[in-house]
Amino acid sequence: MLRLPALAAVVATLVAASAHAQTAGPSVAFTQNGTGGVWSVSPSGGTPTRVTSNGTLPAFSPNGAQIATVSGNSLYVGNVGSKLKRLTSRTTPQGYLDGGPAAWSPNGRQLAYVSAGAVWVVNAKPGSKPKQVWKPTDFLSVPAQAAWSPNGSTIYFIAIDQAMSTETSAFGLYQVPATGGSATQVPLASAGSPQLWGSLTPYSLSMSPSGTTIAVTLGQNGGAAGGYSALAVGLVSLGGAGSTTALPGFSAAAFAPSGQQLCAQDASGNLDVIDLSGNIDATLVSGTSPTACAWIS
Repeated sequence: MLRLPALAAVVATLVAASAHAQTAGPSVAFTQNGTGGVWSVSPSGGTPTRVTSNGTLPAFSPNGAQIATVSGNSLYVGNVGSKLKRLTSRTTPQGYLDGGPAAWSPNGRQLAYVSAGAVWVVNAKPGSKPKQVWKPTDFLSVPAQAAWSPNGSTIYFIAIDQAMSTETSAFGLYQVPATGGSATQVPLASAGSPQLWGSLTPYSLSMSPSGTTIAVTLGQNGGAAGGYSALAVGLVSLGGAGSTTALPGFSAAAFAPSGQQLCAQDASGNLDVIDLSGNIDATLVSGTSPTACAWIS
């Protein structure tokens, strides 16, 4: 039986641990132009700390214990704080990453990514062989970054639908079984059209934790900042016929674990936390021009 002083010490320890758990919360990881490696910062701001010394386009496993980065167009993976190992080979088409970061499966065992114009899945263990789950067709090509459904059964991606117009290509949202198969169109507007914003090019995706909304970053090719201008984030509802909310001036967006906020770059090159209406809740780092941001649970 514990004596009162010992019991008081135990209670004090539990209270302190509970307070730490409530205040620790998630953090925001990012990469920035001109600085190597991945950094993290509190979602309320503060001094960034380095997570890795090299690599870019970070993606963290659901439990925050592992990180996947891109270096030399290859995918690297490992425990946070440890040396990362190459997961995909640069000598094979499926080893090169096109565009955005890889996406972790909800169970933390696999990564989905786009390479050589196709969608691939690979076990998050060095030496694993990537599996092609979708390949381009005569009418559907050039997929952008992949995103998983919360139950892990479906992978979403954006691709050009050549059949939508005889004069211009249109980007649409598609889904494919995570085990592989044919892609099906996901309606995005009241009329059921998969088109997003005319000539704007989507180049990143982030799925909300609930699986009801996808954040799509769009830009106009040929801009000064990273090759894109006229940047905007579109919040695309996947329920029913779907609806799209535009958040102009933001890019490189990723959903917070709560699903109520996003990390994103603003038009001034700052890394912000914003709400779903595009209001800035906090500016985390000024003038970093982040190339990507991600949340660490």
